[in-house]
Amino acid sequence: MLVYMLHYAAVTPPQQSLPLIRRQFPLRRYYYVDQLVTWPKAQQYCRERYTDLATFESLDDLNRLKPDISYTWAWIGLWDDPKAWKSEMGNKSNSWRWSATGETSKTGYQSWATGDPKFRYSAEKCALMAKAGYWYSGTELNVKRHVFISTSETWSSAQRYCRKLHTDLAMIENEAENSEVKQLIPAGANVWIGLYREPWIWSDKSPSRFQIWAAHEPNFNGDQHCVCKNTAHQWGDEKCDSVKVFICEQVVKTSNTVKMMMTSIKDLTDPAVNAQVLQQNRDLRSTTPSSCTPTKKSTMSQQTTAALLLFGLCLGYCSQDPPRRYFYVNQSLTWTKAQQYCREHHTDLARFENMDDINMLETDISYSLAWIGLWDDPENWKTKMGNGPNSWKWSATGETSKTGYQTWSPNNPDFSSGKETCVILFDNRKWGDVQCSDSQSFICYNVKEQNVKQFFYISTKKSWSSAQTYCRENYFDLAMIENQKENDEVAGLMPSGVYSWIGLYREPWFWSDGSRSLFRHWTSSGPTNSGGSRHCGAENDLHEWEDEDCTTSHVFICYQEVTKAHLVKMRVVTGADLTDPDISARLLQQLGAKLASQGWTDAKVRWQNTPQKEGQ
Repeated sequence: MLVYMLHYAAVTPPQQSLPLIRRQFPLRRYYYVDQLVTWPKAQQYCRERYTDLATFESLDDLNRLKPDISYTWAWIGLWDDPKAWKSEMGNKSNSWRWSATGETSKTGYQSWATGDPKFRYSAEKCALMAKAGYWYSGTELNVKRHVFISTSETWSSAQRYCRKLHTDLAMIENEAENSEVKQLIPAGANVWIGLYREPWIWSDKSPSRFQIWAAHEPNFNGDQHCVCKNTAHQWGDEKCDSVKVFICEQVVKTSNTVKMMMTSIKDLTDPAVNAQVLQQNRDLRSTTPSSCTPTKKSTMSQQTTAALLLFGLCLGYCSQDPPRRYFYVNQSLTWTKAQQYCREHHTDLARFENMDDINMLETDISYSLAWIGLWDDPENWKTKMGNGPNSWKWSATGETSKTGYQTWSPNNPDFSSGKETCVILFDNRKWGDVQCSDSQSFICYNVKEQNVKQFFYISTKKSWSSAQTYCRENYFDLAMIENQKENDEVAGLMPSGVYSWIGLYREPWFWSDGSRSLFRHWTSSGPTNSGGSRHCGAENDLHEWEDEDCTTSHVFICYQEVTKAHLVKMRVVTGADLTDPDISARLLQQLGAKLASQGWTDAKVRWQNTPQKEGQ
């Protein structure tokens, strides 16, 4: 079906800017609650006894969860409140927004077709308009003049086209404008308008966009608006009235006790002297902002051995991923050549761990697409089972194939539409990759004595993830097929004309530098794998990502890991001779041990001697 786009020209185009933001998220402590309740009941329980249902800002948060808790799925604080978008335009972070303003509707006008919006397959986040004037959800105050564009584009490409040549995609705020736009649409055509939304919000209102969905989630069957996590810390959407155990969070307010040894001729029992010392300690602390980047030097008048402890404490607080600096390279190269350039001149092609990284990019660089370090190496999955991070894995082990056995149907796997990451067994005994949200019958298996497998055909149709859950609860797992004999045995269980899930899946896209970060910032329509050869990632001028053919040429972004050096001035009072190399080396060793105990295992310390001024 052809999709067209509309845009309008306004007298005064809206001005937009992308501020550079550095944000530190609060420290959280997590609590598993072994009660089976619905998502709203879990939210109520957590708010009454803790802070809220669990929010996760990064993989570090997930890694703090206890690994020995037994459950299938547990509620977390992520949800997609349908009241904010399903029956009204809404005014929440997951409500519908107009591309021209980035804001929710001011008038509340809407003209949805019957049954829309429906967020089908958890992918319909943009709005189409039909000739009849009704709106549909799809995949990807000035006097306005609307213009029809017949070129077929994705929503994001249409948005860029309109912003480059006009003002933006059409913003329709009343019936008169809707009628005007309707007259421009040819019979039988559907066209993009500027309406879109960003689903999924945290219960505690956190602005974090971190998400770590399982490879086949979210799949949204029409009423799955709440999110749960499995024991692998991967997320799936689920009906909010289902009952599950859950995870609460408590935002931790931190306080620290620092032991200090001070040498002073003043009477430290004097309240006035004590108050002065406390004030000087507060001054020292205030010179280090939340980002832990010193902004000015400070000294204490007291001779103290506490500077070492205080500095070590700050480093422990601020342990984080290595800081990165990004570099735009204005050369048009293929992805492979861009990767080679970045590795020779910097660290690698750009990697992004979160929105803070993206906000570090310059906002005044002009380009359509620029390569980043994300890619889906086809050598790992297209012609062989592979052994890479994006290769095919078996559900039962979470690992790549040990035998390398495969029996793909012609032209499979093809990752069609950029969404096919689960595998079915056709009735011709061959495999094919399809979307994990499809409903199919499936094959479970058990392991008998001497590691012999016993397979079971289940006729009930489920999505891949639901089939996996069923098999794990009632058998061992979805079928793992490691040779031709097992494949024939499984195929023999299936009725004629039936396709069935097996336990093969993969997680596409990984970073050039080998990072395991799962942060993604795709456009609302991507990735699409259009033409079957889009295996490399690029970002547009809105810093949203798209998949591209790796052999095309684009400018690109490199990153450089920054090594930080801190100079700490210390005055040490001791009877030992600090000019003795053995004593100074021992003191450095103690400092290194202190840093290592607080997580800075790669920190290197050395003395930098400075001449003393006369009289000191």
